[in-house]
Amino acid sequence: MINKLIDYLFAQGGPLRVRGLGFLALIGGFVYMGVTGMVPVNVYITFTATVGGLYAGARFMQDKN
Repeated sequence: MINKLIDYLFAQGGPLRVRGLGFLALIGGFVYMGVTGMVPVNVYITFTATVGGLYAGARFMQDKN
């Protein structure tokens, strides 16, 4: 069970690979700035939707091939 989880997390396109960690760090930073009021809400929503869409699209195309 643990081995399957580890294999999933570090597999090709997994959430703990470079792209996944970069995306999580980027969104985490924007969440912090949004909560503290450093970034307006409309900018946060637009940015998160754009980056999330690009990330999901890249994952979809990777899984499709």
